Amino acid sequence: MTGMQISRDYFESHALTALRRDFPALIGHLAAGLVGNGSECFGYDDEASRDHDWGADFFLWTDPESAGEIDRLTRCKEELMRCVPPTYVRKATPFALTPSVSTVGDFYKTLIGVPDRPQSTVEWLRIPEENLALAVNGAVFYDGPGLFTEVRGRLLAHYPEDVRRKKLSSCCMAIAQTGQYNYPRTVRRGDAVTASIILHRFAEQVMAMVFLLERTYRPYYKWQFRRLQELPLGRRIALLLRQIHHPHSGSVHRLLPPTGDGKGSQDAGRFSFGGTETDIVFGFAHRDGVSKVIVTALHIYRRLGMRRVTQTGESRKQ
Repeated sequence: MTGMQISRDYFESHALTALRRDFPALIGHLAAGLVGNGSECFGYDDEASRDHDWGADFFLWTDPESAGEIDRLTRCKEELMRCVPPTYVRKATPFALTPSVSTVGDFYKTLIGVPDRPQSTVEWLRIPEENLALAVNGAVFYDGPGLFTEVRGRLLAHYPEDVRRKKLSSCCMAIAQTGQYNYPRTVRRGDAVTASIILHRFAEQVMAMVFLLERTYRPYYKWQFRRLQELPLGRRIALLLRQIHHPHSGSVHRLLPPTGDGKGSQDAGRFSFGGTETDIVFGFAHRDGVSKVIVTALHIYRRLGMRRVTQTGESRKQ
């Protein structure tokens, strides 16, 4: 039993019938579904999710011409859920975006700041990627005019290519700076706390890069790794991330051998992404003395048709 399924069942069994009865001329101008905040919209809800903001519910969306009917639709929805309460009533908190009634454009504005697919590079870069993930998750239960589904489809087309390349370049730089340069230096200084922070930042940027390569919006941190494992490339990367985040015992100095120039991996392996050998090279940071975490981005540049770069093992110094 999931929040999405009980919400769909309630809408199709009760709400859709009531809307057709009470708003026969309007039903063709409405859409309904459950999209946005909440683990149920990603399909990740479980028993632990049911302590807050969980239960049967749905959004209603109108086209712009029917905006004047929002108050009536809101009262109808409230009356329906009071007279025919769902088996699992949503336990709302003040911090959640409670499913409500709005125009299609206003709904998307609440999530991404614009009523439709962004029109410029600046607009795209202003929107947090996790908000774009919210805007395309969940499910549409009904769409009379098809407007909601059209906007959703335009957003699902992902970033324009120039924006995607800008974001990929940023990931490559951050990966090199954290995992390739600062992590081994910090470990050798014996600063376990900072090394842990750097390792986590490295992992975040690796995941961000995978989502961009898969043309999938990255959800917020709570669900990033879980969503990563559902992607073809992500499943392979997830195995590597589990290894570098295996709990270490003893001093942080054990993570690295006593000598080394910090410019190469002593235990590197090649991995196949989609059947093509790549130059993404991971070194695993283990207590058994494997050298360090390192990723080179040559595969990404080749895949995008960019100029091939040569790994030097050096990054921008701070």
